[in-house]
Amino acid sequence: MTAPNGTAPASTAPASTAPASTAPASAAPDGAASRGFAILRGGVTDAAATAAEGPVRHDGRFYHVDVTPTAEMAPPVRAEIPLFTAGVNTRMVEVAGRVADGFLGHPLFSPRYYDDVVRPAIAKGAAKTGREAERVQIAGLVICSVADDEVQARREAAAQIAFYAAPRTYGTVVDVAGFSEAGERIRAAFASRDFDAMAAAVPDAMVDAMSASGTPAQVGAKLKEFGRHIDHVIVYPASFGMTDERSRQVTAGLLKAAAPG
Repeated sequence: MTAPNGTAPASTAPASTAPASTAPASAAPDGAASRGFAILRGGVTDAAATAAEGPVRHDGRFYHVDVTPTAEMAPPVRAEIPLFTAGVNTRMVEVAGRVADGFLGHPLFSPRYYDDVVRPAIAKGAAKTGREAERVQIAGLVICSVADDEVQARREAAAQIAFYAAPRTYGTVVDVAGFSEAGERIRAAFASRDFDAMAAAVPDAMVDAMSASGTPAQVGAKLKEFGRHIDHVIVYPASFGMTDERSRQVTAGLLKAAAPG
C-alpha cells in the first residue's frame, strides 16, 4: 500500500526510549566537516559497489572492501540503487547535495523546514561538487495517527512529536517551525520524566505542522500537502506511549488512509 504520492509506508518499531542527544552537526569545524564529507563519500562508493555481481573490491581513502561470494549470487534487482543520506542540521544535509541520490528527512521536519533549510542546503552542497540539486530526491518521514476520533489521533501525534522534540539536538528544527517556547516546555517536562506534560506542551499548530493526524480523510489530505514540498512521503505511524493493539490499529488505518485513490 502506498502514500498519496506513491511511496510505501514505513515499518516502525515502538519507540520506547528517548533519542540520544548529540552535538549539532553544524557546530563541527570546517576541517572535521570536510573529513566527514569525504568519509561519507567513501561509504556511498562502497555501498554502490555492493550492488554488483561477483566479488566486491574497493580500495578507498577510508574504506577497504574485499568480499568474494561463497554461494551463487542472484543478479541485482536493478542496475543502479539510489543511495540516500540523512541529516538534521545544514552541514549533514549538504552531504546529500554533494554525493547522494537522495536525502531522508527527520520525522520532525515540517514543510517549512524542507523549503527554508533542506532545499537550500542541498543546493549549496551540490554546487560544491558541480552537481544539479534537482538530481537529489527528497524523502520525508511524516508522523501519522488516524482514528475516527480526531482528538484521539491528534493527541497520539502530539505525544510522538514531543518524544522527538525532547532532546535539544532537534531544537533548530522546532525553532524554524516557530515553536521555540513549546520546545522549552517539552524539554522541561522531559527532564521531570512527565510524559503527559510533554504531550500537553505540544500546541495544535505544532501538530498541524509536523504530522498528518486525525480522521482518515484529514490524514490523506495532510499527506498530500507534504507531498507538495517533498518528492517522497513516508508514513511513520505514531507509537510512543501507545499499546501494541492501538499501534496495530493505527498502522492498519494508515494503510487505508494513505492509499492512492
